[in-house]
Amino acid sequence: MIAEGKGVVTDINGNYSIKADSGTYTVTVSYVGHETQKTNVKVGNKPVFVSFSLKTKILEEVEVVADVAKT
Repeated sequence: MIAEGKGVVTDINGNYSIKADSGTYTVTVSYVGHETQKTNVKVGNKPVFVSFSLKTKILEEVEVVADVAKT
């Protein structure tokens, strides 16, 4: 683990990057409506490239919350 709660977001093409010291880490990838995936990554002196292909997950329940402001 690099740090508890440390995360990144992807760009429009799904690319992301994380800087980490040498070591072995567990990378967890999640997105609403898709199954979460985890993989172990060993970081050394060279860049490491990891690709994910997320599987769609059917949502059982979705809650929409709205509010209207009046003046």
